Amino acid sequence: MSAVKPFFASRPWIGVALCLLIFLLCGLAMIPYPGLHNDEVFFSGPLYEPAVAWFSADIGSTHVPLMVMSYTGALKTWIYAGIFHFFLPNKWTVRVPVLLMGMATLWLTWMFTRRVAGNAAALVTLGLLATDTTFLMTNIFDWGPVALQHLLLLAGLVLVQAWLGTGATKWLALGFFFWGVGMWDKALLAWPLSGLLVGALVAWPRQFPQQDEVRREPAHIEDAEERHRHRFHLARHPRPAQRERQPQEERRRGEEVGMARLRAERDPEQSQRRECPEDTERLDTLGAHHAVELRQREHHHHRDEG
Repeated sequence: MSAVKPFFASRPWIGVALCLLIFLLCGLAMIPYPGLHNDEVFFSGPLYEPAVAWFSADIGSTHVPLMVMSYTGALKTWIYAGIFHFFLPNKWTVRVPVLLMGMATLWLTWMFTRRVAGNAAALVTLGLLATDTTFLMTNIFDWGPVALQHLLLLAGLVLVQAWLGTGATKWLALGFFFWGVGMWDKALLAWPLSGLLVGALVAWPRQFPQQDEVRREPAHIEDAEERHRHRFHLARHPRPAQRERQPQEERRRGEEVGMARLRAERDPEQSQRRECPEDTERLDTLGAHHAVELRQREHHHHRDEG
C-alpha cells in the first residue's frame, strides 16, 4: 500500500536547513544591539593580563592559562585567542562564534532525536528549540557562559548513542573525551551529566535486558522506518539461544500474529490481525518470524507430497 508522505517527512534536510536558517537570521539581527555583557567576555582576562588566570602553566617562554576560575577552564580563552589573532575584538567577533556553536548544538539535537524517535519527532524538537527565545539569546550573548557546555554535552551524548548502536568502543571513548573537555570548560557540566547517569540507571535494565545476546543495530540506521525493517530482518534469522529463551506465552502470541499475517496475505480484505489485541511492535516482530516459519513448513510439506 502506497502512502503519500508529508513534504518535510520525505525531505527532512529541508526542515533542518529552514530551522537553522531561522535561528541564524534571528541571531544576526540581535547581535548589534546590546552592549557586551560580563559573562560573554569573561574569558578575555588572561588574553590581556596573563597573571589574572586562576591557574596557568609556563611552556618555554609562553604563559598558558589553564583555569580562569576555580571551576571554569580556559577553553574559550584558547578559542578566542585564535579568533582575535585574525579579527579585531568587537560585538561581531565575540558573538558570531557563539551563534555558530548554538547552530551546532541544534544539529546534534536533531541527530540524537532522529535516531531515537524518527524524522517527525526530530523536526518538531528542532523547530521548538530553534525558535525558543531563551535558547536563542543564550547562544548569542553566552550568559553563564553555557554555549560550549551545551555543545560538548550533546556531542558526547550523540557519540555514546553511536556506541550503543554499533558497539565500537572508539565512540564511547570519544564521547567521554568530549564530556571531559566540557568538565574542564565548566565544572557545572556535572549537573546534566548526573541527570543522564540517573536516567541511564533507571532505563538500562528495561532497554537492554540481555545485552550480551542483543545484536546492535547499525549506526547508519537513523530513520525509525528503516530501523523497523532491520528488526524484521533480524526476526527472520534469530539466534538459536535467543529463540529458546522466549517466554512460552510470548511465543504463543507471536505464533498467533504470524498465522494472522499469513491469513492477511491470502485474503487481504478479511485480515484477521484484529484478533490479536497484543499486537505490539515486539509481537509484530515475533509474528514476522513465525510467519516465515509457517511458510517454510508449508513449502516442505508440499514438496514432500510432490
